[in-house]
Amino acid sequence: MGCTLQVVGFRSTPAATSKRVYSGVLLRDLHYSGRVAILFAADFPSESTRLRRVNDGSVRAVARGVWTDSPHLTPEQLVAAHWREIVAQFLPGAVITGRTGFDHVPEDGHLFVSHSRWRPLELPGLIVYPDGRDEHRDDDVELEYGLYGASIVRAIIDNSETRGRPSAPPRRLSAEELRDRLRRILAGMTGDERALLLAAINSDQNGVAADTAREIIASSYDVPLFDMF
Repeated sequence: MGCTLQVVGFRSTPAATSKRVYSGVLLRDLHYSGRVAILFAADFPSESTRLRRVNDGSVRAVARGVWTDSPHLTPEQLVAAHWREIVAQFLPGAVITGRTGFDHVPEDGHLFVSHSRWRPLELPGLIVYPDGRDEHRDDDVELEYGLYGASIVRAIIDNSETRGRPSAPPRRLSAEELRDRLRRILAGMTGDERALLLAAINSDQNGVAADTAREIIASSYDVPLFDMF
């Protein structure tokens, strides 16, 4: 007999069977009922309604300003499943950048974004670090819930930036980490695609970071930069 454990799905997700893994839990046999799993203050008719539902156990807190009506998953598992929706609620329009700007997903429980907020957003199993700047670019990649991700060019430029004080955890890839990442990116490109990428880097307004990016790209190969393309 299959598992009958009920978990709640995304707002617009119909009933379905998931094969994803969240925080080590295989959700292959968990049925999504289509009900709301993640709730914010605006989802309750009133504060008294929210307090009543918390008191009667029909909803419980996941993090500050976040609740759920799922009795089965831990706060860490719920954040792992719904982090985009939660981040978009508290940092609307944020752009995923820095060392997380290439894959647009958290790394070791950390997510770096460009947003006007300064204070980190602390969630169970995840800390989001905004940079205090609301910087959007035309080449930003639109993601769900109104979030954005850095383009490849922006991710390269952001991680090539040398200004600012070091942070813990590090916001940017180290030169060696960036070199390895660029080596993998370039290996999957044709010569024409590499030329377009280099042209975009050359034309970036952040000339200092662009120079650093070119140096790192060149150091990844045993041939002069102009011979790579």
